[in-house]
Amino acid sequence: MKLIKYFLIIFCFTGIFSCTHNPLEVDVSNIDAKLSFKNFETDLLNADNIDSMAIKKLRIDYGIFFDVFCSRMLRLPANNDTIVIRELNRFKNDADIRDIYAEVNKVFSDKNEMQGELLDFVKHYKYYFPGKVEPHFVTYISAFNYANITTDSIVGIGLDFYLGSDCKFYPSLQFPQYVTVKLNKENIAVNCIGAWYQKLWEQDVTKNVCLDFMIYEGKKLYFTDAMSPKLSDAIKIGYTKEQWKWAEKYEKDNWAAFIENKLLFDNDYKKFIKLVSDGPNSPGFALESAPKLGAYFGWKIVKAYMEKNKSVTLSQLMMEQDAQKILEMSKYKP
Repeated sequence: MKLIKYFLIIFCFTGIFSCTHNPLEVDVSNIDAKLSFKNFETDLLNADNIDSMAIKKLRIDYGIFFDVFCSRMLRLPANNDTIVIRELNRFKNDADIRDIYAEVNKVFSDKNEMQGELLDFVKHYKYYFPGKVEPHFVTYISAFNYANITTDSIVGIGLDFYLGSDCKFYPSLQFPQYVTVKLNKENIAVNCIGAWYQKLWEQDVTKNVCLDFMIYEGKKLYFTDAMSPKLSDAIKIGYTKEQWKWAEKYEKDNWAAFIENKLLFDNDYKKFIKLVSDGPNSPGFALESAPKLGAYFGWKIVKAYMEKNKSVTLSQLMMEQDAQKILEMSKYKP
């Protein structure tokens, strides 16, 4: 009898471990991938002088990113190198830019951890999407314009947006507290993954109900799960630990509120967009509520959908545009 009980205990623990195993924690150790990582701010700001030869070299080294930087960050006209040369010299010699650059070099004196997380992302991407163009990474200083930008093959990282929530520059920019708290290097990998997702699968602007936006955000979070399963759930969705605990604790009650208030099929964009966008909290819920509960529930629905439909690949999930189908087949119920 004792022997039977012993085996029952072993069986129960085995069942627990098998049920809690994350299917996205795949072995990528044998994936052949090298990290393509360049520091545009270093090459630009350490140049003795920007002239036509320097412009030519930057275009060779950075391809389309150079022109994207000039047009989007500095708002310079295309195909006018006279203006580009003048404004790049002005940018690199600006006292405020030099001050920002000094802070960037201090905070990012060691980029090994960041590069390790980005390489892990690339390996997972190659695992799930073999043969596809993989992301290359370029860091830059944007003068607080863009935290991330993308091209057909590049994810740009604005290091001035990741200097730490207590950075001396941020108070004068008057960022809301819920934004400032995430301006740290711990969010670089998750933001790069999110930017790459949005570049590959743009939001369908013809979709006009809350559920469509919820599932789009849920797929982004599930994609983040797959690309970097070691990241904490709170980091993935941009919650503090307290906000994550709140969302998990009141998941059942909040879902009931979504259903009772018919929020899933609300087509008032100005109203429902606040439920999938970042903010201090989720409008219509408790003052201390976690923000973007719509994205949170979109994530839960997508997770349930993938658990119930194990034959669906990540690629197939990304291509599935029927949010109603995903909801119904998820059988999600907290």
